[in-house]
Amino acid sequence: MDALHDLIFGSGVAIKQCQAVDHSNNFTLLIGRDSGDVDPAFTGVMEAEPTTTVTSLDVAGMVGIFGVAGASVSAGTVTIPMTRRAAGSTFAGTSSHFTMTGANAFGYPTTYSAQQGQDATAAADIMFLSTNGLAAPLSSATGATLSANAYNVAYTLGPATIDGTEVPEITGITVNPGLTVETRKYSGSVYPTVCVITQRNPTIELTVADFDEIDTYGPMFVTNDSIDAVAYFRKCADGSTRVADATEEHIAFTLSDGITTVESFSGQDTSDGSAVIRITGKTLTVSATSAISTS
Repeated sequence: MDALHDLIFGSGVAIKQCQAVDHSNNFTLLIGRDSGDVDPAFTGVMEAEPTTTVTSLDVAGMVGIFGVAGASVSAGTVTIPMTRRAAGSTFAGTSSHFTMTGANAFGYPTTYSAQQGQDATAAADIMFLSTNGLAAPLSSATGATLSANAYNVAYTLGPATIDGTEVPEITGITVNPGLTVETRKYSGSVYPTVCVITQRNPTIELTVADFDEIDTYGPMFVTNDSIDAVAYFRKCADGSTRVADATEEHIAFTLSDGITTVESFSGQDTSDGSAVIRITGKTLTVSATSAISTS
């Protein structure tokens, strides 16, 4: 029985407050048959692309590691640890845990999200690379010793502005850095040796309860390709509520030179309706040391 632990992405930098770690080796198998036969006569691995998806409440940590453009580890260490449970207790001793380790990888953010009344989350994909295309990019161990978990900070939904005007009644924000990442294999290799970004199409989506915003930013789209948007995640205060807006400890995503579209709106029975406004821009930046300004 094993449970989540802080994930390490290069130089001992921990991704804390992990909520989910999903790993897939993405095998493409080679299955051969005799002429016209039904059953396999040969089985092997043609290709594999080991990838780990991590979701964390440590949004500042994820911003610090991956930002909005991703980060590489070359001849370093990416460690995915799982902590062993102890029957009749909590967790086992310090040297009885599982780890999977890769020395070369590229990690990139897929989404940053915040909803009213919930912790903000961040998600990233980590793609493991081989040194020569034939050497396995991952190794595993049992009986490993793990460092103690550590808590960072918590964030939640904040306000957002479009061209300096605050958008009212926001119930959710989703920031998508919009990275298209592809791996490369050469000379008959099994594992990827290179990972490249082929496109960036960043967006910020605002879910709102005020249907007047459909008129302001729609009803279809705004005929302007130079709209700027800023979306904030508020820092939560330990033992209190929120850190003051003027304190430069909040997270701000800034999307420049965008076009605004009303993606959808809906209403159900006696519940409040909601609309989704998307800003698709050209340049996305992020700061984890920002004050909140809506004017």
